[in-house]
Formats: sequence, structure tokens, C-alpha cells
Amino acid sequence: VKLGYNWDNDWGRWRVGLDYTHVRQYKLIDVPGLELGLEDTGKFDAAGTSGNNLHVRSLPDNKGNITFNWQRDRHGVTVINRHIGSYQDLSYDFGFETGNDLVRSLLRTKIDSYDTWDLQYRYAHDWGNTNLGSTIFTLGVLDVFDEELPYRETNGLNYDPQVFDPRGRRLYARVLWQF
Repeated sequence: VKLGYNWDNDWGRWRVGLDYTHVRQYKLIDVPGLELGLEDTGKFDAAGTSGNNLHVRSLPDNKGNITFNWQRDRHGVTVINRHIGSYQDLSYDFGFETGNDLVRSLLRTKIDSYDTWDLQYRYAHDWGNTNLGSTIFTLGVLDVFDEELPYRETNGLNYDPQVFDPRGRRLYARVLWQF
């Protein structure tokens, strides 16, 4: 689903948008090596699970972004909320059976949902000489609040690297010169 709404008022031009994906089903049927299901759980639908890292990777069934934009004259601001829904960890049963007491205490049946916020400011500058065109200066922060990744007891990483970006808060600057 992709929705958006624009409006103008005395304070500038505004836009709010939503991008949302729900994976209802991702069945693996008659796949060699999956006779007992993903991670031998009897589960053949990978939607909303951690998959088995061989035939299918982790596949959270809900993902989406909400975007807010404001533009006035030469200034612009964008705020984005990125959401990844929780999903089932199919390796839980195997880890519980084979792990020691410490590992068992750390295991979770699901990987929690995750939300981050990004912020960006833009300024457009027109040069006095028309041959020089215009330049857009951008400053931004990804993962403004440096959110902690959802915990997953796996491979010593303590998060699911197929879904989450461990870099945390990142600053960036960009200059786009158009002529």
C-alpha cells in the first residue's frame, strides 16, 4: 500500500506519505531438503519467520515507512519513521534443545519489532550566474535516536543481520549541483 497527501498553507508545502507491505504468505512446497519444514519445525510458510537461511532468509511480514515533508521557499525538512514488525524465530526449539542453561535463558520465540526515525534538512541555492545553475545542500541523520536492535541469540551477533542494520546513528551531508 502506498498512500500520500499534499497540501499548501501559509507555512509552506506539506506532504505525508505511507508505504506499507504485508506478506500474507510465502509457502515453500515440494522443495528438496524441506520435507520437515523450515528448521524442521513442520512450518512451510516463511512469512513472519526467521526462515532457515538456506532456502529463504528472515521475512518479517510487516514493514513500512511514514514520511513527513515540509518545503518553503529554499528550505525543506523530511522526517521518516521506518518500521519492521516482529516475527517468529524458527531456530528457538533447536537452540533450546541443544543449548546450555545460559543460552536457553537468552533465547526468544520471536524477534521484536523495530522502529527508527530519520531527519533531513535541505537548502536550495541559486547562483548569481545562471551558467552555474543551482545547488541543493543536504544534512541528515539516519536512526536519530540510535535505537537498540531487537535481540536474537544467534551466531554471536545478538541480532538478525539479514533484517537489521547494526550501524546505529549515522550523519551525512550531500551537495547536488545542477547546471
